[in-house]
Amino acid sequence: MKKKTTKQVFLGEYKQEPYDFRGGSQVIPFGEYHISIANVLTKFHKSEAGRKNAQYRHCFIVWDKDWKVVKYGEIFDFMGGEIEFCCGMTEHNGNFLVTFGYQDNAAFLLNVPRSVIEDFVNG
Repeated sequence: MKKKTTKQVFLGEYKQEPYDFRGGSQVIPFGEYHISIANVLTKFHKSEAGRKNAQYRHCFIVWDKDWKVVKYGEIFDFMGGEIEFCCGMTEHNGNFLVTFGYQDNAAFLLNVPRSVIEDFVNG
């Protein structure tokens, strides 16, 4: 950020993935790998008012050092709401801090021990 520059770390061909990803957290180091939380479109429908609406869940994605996907985690939700979206993740003092929105009217910061993330991803 101090240099106000970016660096491309991978350029490759698109491969259709098992889910319809719609944003999520940053990709961060995870031991010898990289990890992020992706928002997964699980249900697209019209609201009672006839407006476009969707239900999102989440999954972890783990990449190796060459940016090849190692695994996709199981789909999960944070609080069981219709509208949830992860918007950030970082590691701090052995814990993962995950930010997410709920029902388009509240924001949360989830503090998760690294061991819980490792168990969830490897489980």
